[in-house]
Amino acid sequence: MAIVSNTNEAAIRARFNELPQDSNGWTILTPSADSRIMYVDPNGDDGTAVDYTLATLPGGTWDLPTGISAYATIEVATAQMRDGYADYVLLKKGEEHTLATAHWRPSKGRSITERAVISSYGTGARPHFNPGTNKYGLRIWTDDGFIVIKGLHIYPTWRDPDHVDFAGWTFCDANQGIYSYAGGIANGSTDSMLIEDNLIEFCEGGISLSNNFSYGDGLAYNDIIIRRNVIRHAWSDRQHAQGISGNRSSLLIEDNVFDHNGWYKQRKVAGVATNDEGQATLYNHNVYVGHCEDAIIKNNVSIAPSSIHFKLTASRETALGVNSITAQRIILDNNFCIEGEFGFSLGGNDDYDDGPRWAYMSCCNNVLTEIGSTRPTLRSLAWGIEADDWSNGFVGNNLVFEMGDDTITGTFAFSTKGAVSNTTLSRNTSVNTSSLTTTAGGAIQFRDDAGVDSMSSVLWTDNIVQNLTHTGRIFGAHEITTVTHARNTYYTLAADADAFSYNGSYVTQASFQTSVNDTTSTQTQITFVDSTLDIPSYMTSLGQTSTIAAFKAKCSAQGDGTWDVNYTAPYINAYFRAGFTPV
Repeated sequence: MAIVSNTNEAAIRARFNELPQDSNGWTILTPSADSRIMYVDPNGDDGTAVDYTLATLPGGTWDLPTGISAYATIEVATAQMRDGYADYVLLKKGEEHTLATAHWRPSKGRSITERAVISSYGTGARPHFNPGTNKYGLRIWTDDGFIVIKGLHIYPTWRDPDHVDFAGWTFCDANQGIYSYAGGIANGSTDSMLIEDNLIEFCEGGISLSNNFSYGDGLAYNDIIIRRNVIRHAWSDRQHAQGISGNRSSLLIEDNVFDHNGWYKQRKVAGVATNDEGQATLYNHNVYVGHCEDAIIKNNVSIAPSSIHFKLTASRETALGVNSITAQRIILDNNFCIEGEFGFSLGGNDDYDDGPRWAYMSCCNNVLTEIGSTRPTLRSLAWGIEADDWSNGFVGNNLVFEMGDDTITGTFAFSTKGAVSNTTLSRNTSVNTSSLTTTAGGAIQFRDDAGVDSMSSVLWTDNIVQNLTHTGRIFGAHEITTVTHARNTYYTLAADADAFSYNGSYVTQASFQTSVNDTTSTQTQITFVDSTLDIPSYMTSLGQTSTIAAFKAKCSAQGDGTWDVNYTAPYINAYFRAGFTPV
């Protein structure tokens, strides 16, 4: 039985208007002939500043000018922007820039190729934009599209508990680094934004795409590209906090680094969910987006979220009273995830238990490790990739290893449940993942939907599941009779009587395979090229300090001029795939 996921990356990528890039992969910006170019230098003068065009620059190039008269403040410079023009506001690199007003709102650009630009000029470090104690940093309002935000360091120092400016736990009001709001279908969607090469840290949310669209209104955001940014240390002491959040969007999220978003410190008391002092909660994640269509999440490095690395939702639409497809044509490809509690949540949240909510999904080539090791919320779980209520999907060639241990009570590398149809899980590798509690779980688990065997045309084939150092269960299946199992290779240190479960009872592998009509899978210990690989060994291979902390620091230093391919997901994943290749 051949099943096709129908997630065509080329077709989805064609929806996004990617601007020209240089040989190193950075977007090339070119002002139009009539672009106003406003330079901002804290040592400038708002009274004598000049608005330039390419023809009136006194010397140099637009991004390395000489002899210019710059504005002193962002507010006055931005006031010179015109809606519908490709105007530029550029902050001087190596300087700190602040706002006296509530937020920084640029004007709308002219078109896909002639965009309004917020960026930088000169040489040195990204300009430090230090928002004041207000709700927003950069704010993009309804229908303010055709915008580029590139090369800024957005860092409210008053929200950093380790900074001298720290305002105190009870005084850290909400602050979004880049906040966009689409006010509803009558006001139009927000289209064609590029957010590239920004370092966004210690905001309540790094990038937030909020909207007031309802079911049937279409997408609130189209052609949104978020690439090569570093988003880290988003936290809140009063509400949810995410690295990226969005809803009803078409997104290209590629080549970013997400580090330690959703929390400042580990939860103090198990079972007590509170945001006080930025404690980790199960509601905060590195990336949290819902009801997406035509989205690509690719080649990102995701580190130590409060809970989930990539949480996507396709919740039921209450106006309909039954499940409907609310997220479709989504690709999650070649991302690297380490630590946190959960890798890919592709099933939530609300569900009427009566049909699929996702269509044409692809989750492939991702690498996950050390999930569950640091326990930010103190919950005892380590979850890998979840695919629930999918119609037409593919979960393939993912590597999940060293996740959980024999003391973690809830672990799975792969899980699928609900109204899943025409979906294949194939050529995945799980090494050293385990769970010791309920018989419904295991390194792999399939579950029904509210007691109904609602899966159809689902394949679990050609996968490798090896617990070489763990005694945990291999597979837990409950009331599933419509999944085809074939050619999988299993091994665990657990006793044969405890290695599998079916319908809530422990069973041997032979009994399990009889129950699921599997005549081709085996229990065979695989020898890998090197199954001991980890991030310290990767750092050693690069001649670097062999610690996870050093790895995180290198990833967080990524940017234009400091881009190192060794700290990108394709290179990291290739290292681990080579080690976990069967001999």
